[in-house]
Amino acid sequence: MAFYYKFTFASVYATYSERGEISDASCLTNGYLDTSLDWVPGMKLMRLKDMPAFCRTTDPDDVMVDVTLEQMKSAVGSKAIILNTFYEIEKDLCTHSQ
Repeated sequence: MAFYYKFTFASVYATYSERGEISDASCLTNGYLDTSLDWVPGMKLMRLKDMPAFCRTTDPDDVMVDVTLEQMKSAVGSKAIILNTFYEIEKDLCTHSQ
């Protein structure tokens, strides 16, 4: 599940940063993290605060973000990716990931 979560995070973060979702540190404390990720297929109940803590950075040069985005780029070119998930619980997400 860790790889899948990182992959999901990287996918979301790439779009998230392009959209300018967290523009400054006030977004971390003003309730903004309760915003739903309804623009991510299969993740309509996920909120910004449900993502890993390092995705809440306001630093575009954050090392963990760079590492995770590089892992995602590598995974995109893979012939297969093994996901550890529970289909009955994550049906929407699994359907969109195929």
